[in-house]
Amino acid sequence: MYHTIVIGGGCLGAATAISLQHKLNKQNKKEKVCLIDKSVLCAAESSRHSGIVRSANADQDASVMASKSTKLWKNLKTIWGVDMETEQFGAIWISKKSQDGENKAWRDLSERMSSINLVFKEIDHVIASDLCGDSLIVDKNESYYFEPDALQIDPSILRSTIYNALDLNGVEVYEKTTVDTILHDSNKISSCITNNGKLAAKNFVNAVGAWSPQLFLK
Repeated sequence: MYHTIVIGGGCLGAATAISLQHKLNKQNKKEKVCLIDKSVLCAAESSRHSGIVRSANADQDASVMASKSTKLWKNLKTIWGVDMETEQFGAIWISKKSQDGENKAWRDLSERMSSINLVFKEIDHVIASDLCGDSLIVDKNESYYFEPDALQIDPSILRSTIYNALDLNGVEVYEKTTVDTILHDSNKISSCITNNGKLAAKNFVNAVGAWSPQLFLK
């Protein structure tokens, strides 16, 4: 019987499993977390992601959470016990200006970000060119906004870090494991049947993303 079974071994599922097991270990609890993936870890969306960790978002609550997430990535040693290389180049956002030469939506977004102490500021196209070099062709009819705290994480480095953290913290990992049936008792999930046998837990985390309907329709 596991404390928690996390179904889905992408970036979010793996992070959940590692963080929870690390917390249980610190509390000297002997309970275990299990991570299940139908393929191998971070082989789906996580492997194809650009690796940009940013905070600017139209929803302020999402921005606050994203900002906290960015700080956690920078201080991974304290919550996973392993370090990870990150590159803080920042991110430049580009959009066409309206006919009046403004970009009201982004100006409003900049003000909202400033109200929660996040930097998302408009910069001149010359500065944008200086920051990006030859990789960016600038246009005076475009708006350029700079988010200096945005991180770039190499997906291959992330995947290696996740494997190290899973091993270090003692998460049990089942790769190439498909969930065939989900069993419940009084509206509470109690166990699941997989191609590697029956697995039971007190808690379950659904981290399969876009495959969620496909999983639970079974």
